[in-house]
Amino acid sequence: NVVRIMSIHKSKGLEFPVVILAGCGKGFNLQDLNQKMILHQELGFGPDVVEIEKRIFYPSLPKQALRFSIHSESFSEELRILYVAMTRAKEKLIITGSVKNFQKSMNKWSHTSNTSKAKIPAYRLYGGKSFLDFLMPALFRHKEASVLRSFLLEEYQGVLIPDNSKWAFHFMSKSSLKPAEKVEEPNNVGLLNMLTDFDFKKRYSSSQVEINRRLEWEYRYKKSSMIPSKVSVTELKKRFAAGDEMDALSQDCIIRALVKKPMFLEERDGLDYAQKGTILHFVMQNLLLDKVSNLEEIQEQVDSMIKKDLITKLQGETLEIRRILRFFQSDIGKRMLHSKNVMRELPFNLEVKSNQVFKELTEEIYKDEIVLLQGVIDCCFEEGEELVLLDYKTDFVPNGQTESIKARYSLQMDYYQLALEKLSGKVVSKRAIYLFFNGELLDF
Repeated sequence: NVVRIMSIHKSKGLEFPVVILAGCGKGFNLQDLNQKMILHQELGFGPDVVEIEKRIFYPSLPKQALRFSIHSESFSEELRILYVAMTRAKEKLIITGSVKNFQKSMNKWSHTSNTSKAKIPAYRLYGGKSFLDFLMPALFRHKEASVLRSFLLEEYQGVLIPDNSKWAFHFMSKSSLKPAEKVEEPNNVGLLNMLTDFDFKKRYSSSQVEINRRLEWEYRYKKSSMIPSKVSVTELKKRFAAGDEMDALSQDCIIRALVKKPMFLEERDGLDYAQKGTILHFVMQNLLLDKVSNLEEIQEQVDSMIKKDLITKLQGETLEIRRILRFFQSDIGKRMLHSKNVMRELPFNLEVKSNQVFKELTEEIYKDEIVLLQGVIDCCFEEGEELVLLDYKTDFVPNGQTESIKARYSLQMDYYQLALEKLSGKVVSKRAIYLFFNGELLDF
């Protein structure tokens, strides 16, 4: 039971018993058509022609074409907006608008409407500059709108169309409007006296409890609102590597993809460690496992990837084929080759309870919160009814510091095992990381 004031765009899709469509005499904003440079998102730009010698400028042909196109698009858009405005009312539509010269406007609208065709041609409406220029020519043709035609100096010759809609017209001149009554100035003395006598403590004490309740209120699930709905295993490893789990809730959780270096930069600067690791993982994913018994077979497959544009020549040259062969000749590599089911670069999405991932969510209210855990397992293969989980790493490992690698990737391997067992229904009997740098296998 209120009056709502809103733009026409905002009212789209809504309905009201009574709608007042105001300001229909206001001109459309066509200022862009008068710019020295006209821009169009599809047709390009239209500049002025400048003749330096004659010291003159004038619109070019492309500018004229763009002006016509933009005007037509604006014309169509304004018609659509008017349609929205006039279809919001359920019972009654009140339209208001003003013009500077009443008689001149009436003659213009009559001329636009004065045609023997059933519909007013679009070109006659094309010069419209306001909603009234769209509405009034149509209303002149309404059989019951004789009051409009009575203002014309000559008899109206256009087609009259019978219609069931009911219209009432009211006209007011500027001189007939009464000036607003003068409003008395407020008595500031009384206001100052009221402020002087205001008992702040008394007023505040009665509302203190409510004020404190509102200002000190905290959202019950505040921690939950700070955790992401989806998180990758790699992101979790980065978050908790520093050991500051409490700050993990407030950290940014955007999963950042490896940005591909442009070709000219690769050729000039070479590949960094992250890119070399990505290439190695790609090759390990796509090698045919029945053709990795020697260096020649592996090199032949890498050359084939280069020919198929799967990797660039520079990327292929950075691969150390001997280290790949060393992996397949190792004990874990041979076990993988003997497996009947080898899965490489296996993506997964797994729903887990948020308090399993974020240990600080200890409160009972978070027990049913769910987080989508996603990641990619480098390799896993079947041995009988059990699974072996294998991860590749290209990290440089100084002598005697392999334990730091295990500590760094322990959490990651835990989640890989959780996902693999939950999705496959099989037990992971062994999990390990193979270090391509030195050929060492780290068991977890």
